[in-house]
Amino acid sequence: MIPSYHGRAYARPEPFDGGNPMASQNLVSGTVGPEKLSRILGKIAEISEELDVCKPLLPEDIQGIIKVGNGYSPFLDRAFRVANDNPELMPRLLNLGELNQDYSLALDLTKICEKLEILFRGVQDTLMAARSDAMVASLEVYAAAKANSDRVPGLKVVAADMGEVFKRSKVQASPAAKAAQGAKL
Repeated sequence: MIPSYHGRAYARPEPFDGGNPMASQNLVSGTVGPEKLSRILGKIAEISEELDVCKPLLPEDIQGIIKVGNGYSPFLDRAFRVANDNPELMPRLLNLGELNQDYSLALDLTKICEKLEILFRGVQDTLMAARSDAMVASLEVYAAAKANSDRVPGLKVVAADMGEVFKRSKVQASPAAKAAQGAKL
């Protein structure tokens, strides 16, 4: 069983046994639907409004700031305690109120980020599985269209059009990728 991101467990898909891969893949099954999608997007908008303190940073802003990961939490915790326990020792330029506000915001946003990261991974993984399922089924449709293109009027054109995606993906390969592939040969 695969644990989900919401406490439910899902059966792991059957491993590929060398047979027809197109008929064996069904990693996810379900729909969101227009009403639920609208509710979800509305809730995301509500969360964005609630998090009005959040702002996107420009690349030049990001380059100019100290990046602090979770590994520095003990240092920040100690500095917060020392500053609040001994305000008389702090330099006059230190705004203790701003430190307290920033520290509190960092703690709150850390909790929010942890939950969002779990949710995002679940959505992203499910999206990857859904796209994969759709692609496997679409490859089966493409194979059937090619196999029956002489029997159904207009199907040859549709099959050729569907096949263009594979030609484009080869053309879009970077020169470095092409060189690496050539080196393997």
